[in-house]
Order: sequence, then C-alpha cells, then structure tokens
Amino acid sequence: MGDGAMADGLRSSFPPPSGAPPAGASERRHPGLTSNEELHRYYGRRLAERHRRRRPHDRSLLAQLADWLVRLRLLLAPPGSWLDTGLGWLRRSVGLGTRTTGPSIDLDYEIFLARSGPSKRELGRQARRTPSAPTLHLVECLPSGGGALRHATADALLRQSYPHWTWSVGAERRDPDPVWRRADPRFRMAQPFEALAADGTRGQDEFVGLLHRGQAPTRDALFHFALAASVADPPDLIYADVDWLDGAGVRHDPWFKPDWSRAAMLSADLLSGLLLVRRQLLQEALMSARPGSMWDLHLLLAERASRVVHLPRLLTHLPGEAHDAWPVVDSQACDVVGEHLGRRGLPGAHAGVGLGGWVRATWRPPHDRAISIVIPSRDQPEILERCLWSLAERTRPGPTEVVVVDTGSGDPRTEAVYRAHPLGERLRVVRQTGDFNFAAACNAGARAASGDLILFLNNDTEALEPDWIERMAQWFVFPDVGIVGAKLLYPDETIQHAGVVVGMGGLASHLFQGEPELSVGLFGSDQWYRDLSAVTAACMLVSRRVFEALNGFDEAFRLNYQDVDLCLRARRGGWRVIYTPDARLLHHEGLSHRKRIPRADFELASQRWLADGHLDGDPFFNPNLSYMSAMPTFNRGRHDHPRALNQRLMRRLPRKEILTLPDDLR
Repeated sequence: MGDGAMADGLRSSFPPPSGAPPAGASERRHPGLTSNEELHRYYGRRLAERHRRRRPHDRSLLAQLADWLVRLRLLLAPPGSWLDTGLGWLRRSVGLGTRTTGPSIDLDYEIFLARSGPSKRELGRQARRTPSAPTLHLVECLPSGGGALRHATADALLRQSYPHWTWSVGAERRDPDPVWRRADPRFRMAQPFEALAADGTRGQDEFVGLLHRGQAPTRDALFHFALAASVADPPDLIYADVDWLDGAGVRHDPWFKPDWSRAAMLSADLLSGLLLVRRQLLQEALMSARPGSMWDLHLLLAERASRVVHLPRLLTHLPGEAHDAWPVVDSQACDVVGEHLGRRGLPGAHAGVGLGGWVRATWRPPHDRAISIVIPSRDQPEILERCLWSLAERTRPGPTEVVVVDTGSGDPRTEAVYRAHPLGERLRVVRQTGDFNFAAACNAGARAASGDLILFLNNDTEALEPDWIERMAQWFVFPDVGIVGAKLLYPDETIQHAGVVVGMGGLASHLFQGEPELSVGLFGSDQWYRDLSAVTAACMLVSRRVFEALNGFDEAFRLNYQDVDLCLRARRGGWRVIYTPDARLLHHEGLSHRKRIPRADFELASQRWLADGHLDGDPFFNPNLSYMSAMPTFNRGRHDHPRALNQRLMRRLPRKEILTLPDDLR
C-alpha cells in the first residue's frame, strides 16, 4: 500500500478533527499541520492511540496473561534484575499493556507507582515530622469548572500528610455544598481570583500556593513543598511533576519535567500543577496578568524570579481524560508567549503555531554578529558537495563565510568540488595534515574564521528549512547563551539528535534518538525548546567570545565527546546551552559513524565526568526517567543510574583501541 492510500485509510477511520472542513472539501489538513507527512503522522498517532485504549471486551487472553505478568513482576522481580527484565520483555511481547478490567491504563506506570509512591508508614512519619511547620496558604486559581472539581481538590487536601495549610476559595451561589461549610476551619471563603490572591499576600506566610480548581495534590505533596520552602535560603518559585486523573480515578500520562528551563517555558507551562510562589512576586505579577490564563501568570512570575526549584516528584493530579493530557496550542497561547517575548524586549518577536501544533517563537537575531561556518572534511566529495549546495541554495540569509578544514583528502574529485562550489568567494579551504582529530580540525577552522558566531557543521548534513541559521542565531540576543544546537534527522526522518543527556547509557547519548519526529511522551516533545547540558557538534553554533574563553575544544578527545565536554565547561562558566527544534537538518551518515568510539576518548570522558560529578544525574533530565532509553521511559531503580551504567560499561569494554558498543549500551 502506498503512502497516499494508507493516509486515505487512516482518514476514513476517524471523524475530521475539530474545526476541519467537511469531507470532500479541498483542504482536509488538521490546523497546525503543514504537510502531507505531518497529516500522515497525525492520523497514525490517533490510530495507535485508539488501539492502545481498546475496551476490555476487545482484549484477548494474551492481554490477560500480560496483566498477570505485571503483578508477578511487582511481587517477585527486584528492579534491574534479570527476572525484572525478562518478565518485562515477556509482558510486552504478549499484551502491550492494557488493563483487563476497568479503565485503560499503562501497566508500566502502574509498576512505577507501586515502586515509587509513599507507603502508609512514610505518610505517618511525614505527619509527625513537620519541618519548621510553615503554614502553606493555598488560593484557588481560575474559579471555574463546577463544584465537582472543587470538591475533588478539597478531598485531596483533607487527605494530606502535612496538616499546616489553609485554602481560600470563592463563593458560588450554585454550589449546593460549598467547601467552606465543612467542619474543617482550614477552608476559607474569599473573593474571586485576582482579589483572592492579593488578599493572600497580606498574611504572614512567606509563600502562597496556587492551586487550580480540580487539581488534586497527592497525599505527600504539601509535605514536600513545605520541606523545600523551609530551607535557609528559599527560592522564589517551587514546582513539581504532574500527571492526569480521569473521571474514573485512573492516573495516566505523567509529565516528568526538567529542572528550571526558561527556554522550555516557551513550549509548555513547566509551572503547571501546585506552585509555591513568594507573596511579593505574586502580587506584582497579578497586576498585569491576563484573566483566565495560568500560563500568562506563570510567565510573569518567571520573569521576576531569580531562583526556581524543581521537585522531581509527581505531586499534583490534573483533571482530564487521556486525550486531554497535552492541550492543543491555540491562538491565545501564542498571544501569551508573544507578549512574554515582547516584555523581554526581543526585536520582531512573534509566536505562532509551528510544526506538530507546538509553539514556534521567533525574533530577530543580533544584526551585528557575523556567522562563520566551519566544516571539517576529508574526501567524500558527493557528501561535501551536497552540504555546500545546501548552504548556498537552501539557507537564508547566506553565511558570511564557510571555512572547510580539509584534513588530508586524497580523492581528486574533492579538489573539483572546491573549484566548482556554488558559494563563490565566501568559501575558504584550510589544509590540515596528520592524523584526523575532530577537535583539532574544529579549532583550526575557528582560528581561520572571522565571524562573531561560529557554526560547527558536519559535512554530511543538509538543511531542511531556509531560516535555520537565523533560528539558531536568535538565541544570542541573550547574553547568557553560549551554545545553541539543532534538531538532526536521519534520512528515514527519525530523530538523530534532539539534545544530549549526560549520563545516558553510562556516559552521554542523544535524546529521542531513533524515534519518529514529533514524538511526545513522559518528557514532552522533541519539538520543544529546551535548556540542556549538551548538544552535538554535528551542528553547533557557538559564540566566539565563549569559545575562546574556554580555549576551544579539548584536543585530547580524538573523535568523540569533545562537544559534550565543551558544553559542560560552558555551563560551568555560567553560560546556557540551548536546543532549538526550529533548525532542522538531515544527517546522512551519522547512523553509521556514531557506533565507533576511540577507547581513549571514552576513558577520558568517563574519568573526567565522574570526578566532576556530571554522572550524578543530568539536571535537565528527570531522575524518574530511564538512563537506558533514548525515548524517555520509566526509571528501573538503582541499577538505572549514570554511575551504575558507567561501571557496567567499563566492565564490558573490549580491550581494543576502537570500540563498537553493543546495541543496549549506545
């Protein structure tokens, strides 16, 4: 079946998306989808979702066997053991994770909750251990949605292990059983949202908790928030991870957030769920907040906050069915992000709906920062020619200069490419002799380049959009940004790079690698802007000022990890590392080249990052996620930690100079 026929079949399986033209109309694309390929992926994801959430009577005996395997796994298999791994594989082989009775649920999540949730004994200890006993003054946000949602929040508060709290709610005539009539004096009647929050700031409590109607804090939520607020130097904002709770009381779609990332706030509201905020910041933000928009209020708070703390725990249930877990970006959300960019003084700021329906935020890059592109290369004339053509014909505006560092080409066709390239006088060739060293080649190209921004680019890349360089360069209007990375795709359109997680696989690996583009899951989407610990030098834009302050790439690394090392040193120096999905390139040969690593590079990176603490956990990757999977999935316990994985790698490394890592360790 061809792609067109398959797409037609998928379309016929579902009603048109909300707002789409009727059947037979000339335009049938979902709003926000800009190509036939996106449309195909959209309906493909819906088809997969429909099959994943089939009703119990559709399930086979094999699915029931899978359900029993999950329970056997919970009872008998220690996390990370061979039995745990084996039962997990067997369960995936026969059942694909759906309950046999009751609502649909991801059984992997059930395993995670059984292992990570607080026990009754722990909840009892929390009730007796009240650090400094601060009273958390909670206020109701966005008082809409009916009394049932309010009662869900009230019931969750009454079950808290931490007793020192109050909750101010607004009065509603239509509510037959208002919560303030309950016997508990901690429920208080207050004015509507704006006046309510301002009234809360007049109390003696330093923090105010924002809690949307219908949001249900977990039983230990207030304890952990109070603990974080009781430190000697408390932060301005405290947020935590969330999941969703459907009408049947089933938890689903957890969102394990990264540590604080201003870039990620342009794509999703990291501060969603229960949020603790300093009283003064809330009072200032409410003066200009949009009525009814929590994302706008949270962006205003973020603009004023100097220190934000993330609690990597699932502490709030948001109300919603499975299909509501990731709300579609609409014009109001784009307006909220656009206004935020305008308040930050970004020239030409605009926010619209981009690829996959996520926010696309653009602003003008600094006009006084010339860009030089540095391309290390040896032979492979066809690949190099395609790369140079891409820079000349598919890049707007064109680069100031392109410096090709030839590291010893012997193919005469390579010289022909240098003579017949389409870049004219903008191309310069720097010759370098000796054994190939990627870091040394990049450093040589940087010394020869004249630009204020240096783009390191592999010769096997090809641009997919004309404004990709602008979208990378725009981030350098922020003086604390030192490095920006791009999204790289394999020729089959799966993801090769959407950022680097330090510690993944035991050292460092690419996030979402091998997954379809526009993936979304426990950690959000590859289409989100992110602060990260590292990005790849296959396409990396660096400020010359930062590059020279760090003395360039460390040439002790011959082929691998010099890019991650540079990023880690930049972050240690106070500069941010940014990933932007708006710069999309094909990476033609990366699929084969990634497998080979000089042993000396591996040992040097391992020794250095262990000593520096980088393998204690990546702050921009949630510790509840697995360091053994490029597509974020649930952490499997004490064996699923960067240091443990690194030790496992070191034990299994063959004694040879060039390593080809086994599939489960890449």
